[in-house]
Amino acid sequence: MRGAVLAALGGVILAACGGQAPPLPQVSVADFPPAAQPEARQNKATLENDPKNPNANARLGMLFHAYERYPEALACYRRAVEFGPNDPRFPYLEGAALMANGDANGAAAAFERALSFAPHAPAFIRLGQALAAAGRTEDSRKAFEDALQLDPNAPAALLGLARIVAAEGESAEAIALLEKAVRLAPDSGAVHYALGSAQRDAGEEKASRHSFGMAERFQRSQPVIDDPILDQVYGLRRDPAWLVLEGRKQEAQGDVEQAVKFYQEAVDQSPDFAPAHVSLVSTLGLLGRFADAEKHYHWALQVAPGLEELHYNWGIVLAEHGDPEAAAQSFRAALQINPSSADSHFNLGSMLAQMGQETEAVRELQTAVDLNPGHRLALFQLAQRHIRAGRSDQAIPMLVRALDAPVDARTAGVLYALADAYVRNEDAANAVAYLRQALEVAVEFGNQPMADAIAQDLRGMTGGP
Repeated sequence: MRGAVLAALGGVILAACGGQAPPLPQVSVADFPPAAQPEARQNKATLENDPKNPNANARLGMLFHAYERYPEALACYRRAVEFGPNDPRFPYLEGAALMANGDANGAAAAFERALSFAPHAPAFIRLGQALAAAGRTEDSRKAFEDALQLDPNAPAALLGLARIVAAEGESAEAIALLEKAVRLAPDSGAVHYALGSAQRDAGEEKASRHSFGMAERFQRSQPVIDDPILDQVYGLRRDPAWLVLEGRKQEAQGDVEQAVKFYQEAVDQSPDFAPAHVSLVSTLGLLGRFADAEKHYHWALQVAPGLEELHYNWGIVLAEHGDPEAAAQSFRAALQINPSSADSHFNLGSMLAQMGQETEAVRELQTAVDLNPGHRLALFQLAQRHIRAGRSDQAIPMLVRALDAPVDARTAGVLYALADAYVRNEDAANAVAYLRQALEVAVEFGNQPMADAIAQDLRGMTGGP
């Protein structure tokens, strides 16, 4: 298949890249914003001295690309291809600019040329997207599959492949792909929306409502592609949208302080850029800087009061700050905007429980499970209530469902609770089996106090050391 695609695109590649390089675009440093002018000035000077320098041509193309001046970017990239024919970055950049400029077929040709040098997961993903946009479904499928061979955890490739199989009526396969993509990119609205569509087609109405609700929260944002080459392009611009995207990458990697720096730079550039304020609410809250988080909450409230994520993030901060009543108000505000958010219902239920409003708390927790049958935390809390009320037989299936989530630091607690439920159900064999699993997970994630407690219970049940 790959050879057939290359053959089909060969004429386009020759037409785009072979022969004479286009002339160098006119570079007016004053046409760029002040922050980009030193880069433009340096590139211009380099090319005046060495006009056939492929790296300098590409670098100037990246600057034009960053500021969405695609014709000039393409001229520079094609010069780089002509003068540096053995560098796969140059046709790759050309493909990205062509795709951004609306030329899906041309983009596919350029990505294929880049891939003729070596396999590259981001190039396969972008090739798949270009081929899909050009209506070439089977070739697109192969490109996404190739990407997943190189990077099985690429959410953009999972999304692309899932859209193809969903269009063919294979809802179950699409759902499996998209559930994995959601775990990898939980803040991608586009993935949630595609999952909701597949669930609706499969007749899973409750689950689809939850997924559509999550898509609304994250405004159908696309999953991030791990792409160091294009990251350099967008990094030349450093506008507020790019800074927020980069901040979220840092958050995902666990570097909250670095994320705050990106968000703050976005606010410094554009004081009314609501997504940066929303992100600062949550990250500053994580760092314990409550007063600073509150300042950004009130600022965002003035410019974008209808953002669900704003009220949700502020509710989390208030909960951590020990104010369940105010947190409940924020979660209710988020639910006014998006009633299908299982997470908001869960957090509201947790706050109501802290306030002693048990009946209302259970109702919200159950709503979270109705919207998202796999909501681990809501299942866990409801199961705990059943255990305390002597209904272990009802708690067990809930806890088993909660174990469908990826294994993380919370999994040991779910396994421990499940063992407790089996003890109360007088099923020692299952209780011991789950205690042993809980002990392994607690040790794996460094939860020594829980590991010690589980070990003690195991000794009590087995009589062993």
